[in-house]
Amino acid sequence: MKRRMILMPVIMFAFIAVAITNAYVFAAEPQSPVLTIDGSRITWTSAGGPVQFIIFVDGVSRQTMGPYADSFDLQNLGLAGGTRYAVTVRADFHIGDGLMPVLVSQTSNVVYYDGARGTQELPPPYIRLVGGYYLEVVINWPTIPNLVRDLAYFTVYADGYQVTRLDMSDPNISGLDLSTIGLSPGLHYIYVTASVDGGYWQTSLPSNTIEYTAASPARQLPAPRLRADGTDIIIELDRQDLPRSVYNNIEYRIYIDGYAENEKVSGDFNISRFNLTPGSYRLLAVSTVWEDGWQDSRRSNEIKVTVPGELRIGSVTVSPSTITVGGNVTVTVTGLANVKRLEIITEGSGTSTVEHTDTNPGNNISRRITLNSVNIDTIEVVVYGENNATSRQTASVTVNPIQVAAPIAEIGPAFSENPIVLGNGTGVLLEWHAVAGNTYGYRLFRAASDTADGISVSDSPILLSPAYSGQRVVTFDANAQPGSSHWYYVREVKQAYPEILGAPGLRVRADIPAVSPARPIAQRGFILTIIGNPQMNSDNTWKYVDPASNTAPSIIQGRTMVPLRAVVEAMGGEVGWDDAERRIDLRLHGNHVQMRLGRRDVNVNGTTQSMDVVPQIVNGKTLIPARYVAEFLGASVDWVSRHNMVVIVYDRNKAFY
Repeated sequence: MKRRMILMPVIMFAFIAVAITNAYVFAAEPQSPVLTIDGSRITWTSAGGPVQFIIFVDGVSRQTMGPYADSFDLQNLGLAGGTRYAVTVRADFHIGDGLMPVLVSQTSNVVYYDGARGTQELPPPYIRLVGGYYLEVVINWPTIPNLVRDLAYFTVYADGYQVTRLDMSDPNISGLDLSTIGLSPGLHYIYVTASVDGGYWQTSLPSNTIEYTAASPARQLPAPRLRADGTDIIIELDRQDLPRSVYNNIEYRIYIDGYAENEKVSGDFNISRFNLTPGSYRLLAVSTVWEDGWQDSRRSNEIKVTVPGELRIGSVTVSPSTITVGGNVTVTVTGLANVKRLEIITEGSGTSTVEHTDTNPGNNISRRITLNSVNIDTIEVVVYGENNATSRQTASVTVNPIQVAAPIAEIGPAFSENPIVLGNGTGVLLEWHAVAGNTYGYRLFRAASDTADGISVSDSPILLSPAYSGQRVVTFDANAQPGSSHWYYVREVKQAYPEILGAPGLRVRADIPAVSPARPIAQRGFILTIIGNPQMNSDNTWKYVDPASNTAPSIIQGRTMVPLRAVVEAMGGEVGWDDAERRIDLRLHGNHVQMRLGRRDVNVNGTTQSMDVVPQIVNGKTLIPARYVAEFLGASVDWVSRHNMVVIVYDRNKAFY
């Protein structure tokens, strides 16, 4: 016994040494960049094959560059003069065996930059008058950095007095409707200057001066043109020289048989919106807008339109309402009126098929159709009347699959590992061996005992897991009942339409711990992400996190970081970005989380909290700490070491509780 206790540590040490020796394979040892500065240009060297370089100013990330970059002009950052800045460059490397690369970062030495010296004047813009009232501003600044050009704004002067400021969405050409700035009637002299906030770039000299005559009478809107397509009325308007702000807000007053309707329209419409009785009517329209300086247009051309009699369906019944796949049902439709064509359509699982068509069916019809798919759950009747008018009505139907008994002694797919029950009671991770040649997937069943029939844990068959090598299927039951015992078994899907299942496999038991306070089974969803793997599982659908970049979850500073947008949107949330503040906005089920790149503080529903790792950009994609973000958004997160997997469980309907 003593000899065994002495030898065991030696054996384990040898095993660990071999594992460590083979853990990572490098092409070259990553080295820190060597940084130098000459005036405002920094230059660096690096070895080891980095994936990107990040420039930091006073510890804040300011610029991300590709793996082949080796220099940068700090003047492009718009740093003010008179201030001394500490500048470093960080090189990020991926090292590993190719399956689970690890991000390693090396930081350069520090160099100091005294900011821009002196000042530089922006080139003056050029202005011109279009249509007698529209001021266009044009710039041609090939030597001005893009960052400065994007931040430029223009001050408009009339007769030497500042009248407004232009912040242009397109800085290369934009303008202003001079009739909207309240100049008094008469001749005015207009010029502009270019400016950008900050101490280095100075306001430009004035542009050229143009003459503008402000008109006193209001201008008239152009008259619209009407045409009819059945009962659809198409409105056409020639924009001519209308300002965008006016054109986008024009409405139309409709005259029917010479009388103006109280309700205005903003574009094309159907005559049914005015609830007219069947008959023939004369229509015309007038352009109008709620903006000073504009008056209503002349009347449009006059058109005639016919309002047909009411298109109507009385009732739709299906008999019998429950059948076995391949059986016949009779669809009866009564109370039809003004119907030119009728269609009977079967629907289910996102698909629809026209099963029968009748022309001029009369007041009632009865038709027999065959239902050949177990996925059909609705029969819809659609009727068409004059001028392409439509009406529809549905009825439910249940189609049961043909049950095929398994051969004697046949046993379904077997579990390859014991189930993993998450300690917080949020679910069970299961995996099993795939059947050779299977193409339709599997059904995982949850039962209340070792003999009871179970219910499928997913809405559709579970397919082979592409994130794993070998024939393994991995899935998660997010709706296991806390404080209960469940028995799980697997059946192969041997045929899809109708769905035919193979024999059940051997059962495994999972005991789910109780949680306090107790909660019932909710409609919860799950996300499975694997460290270093670019695919994730969202409710049994495997997909690439980002097909363009193969972004994958990573471990950074000892924390699991997951791709921001893919994970939050998979939970049904929204991701926003404020470029000026470098702020990420996350929203899900009433929760609002704000975090900034490079900062540990985070605002959660108005309360400031702190994280021990900051959001980072890797390969142009934002990675966030999985545990913090999931819990901030009301979800649950857990780590499964067997698979190097992060499991996120969330409520599909409301914040997780």
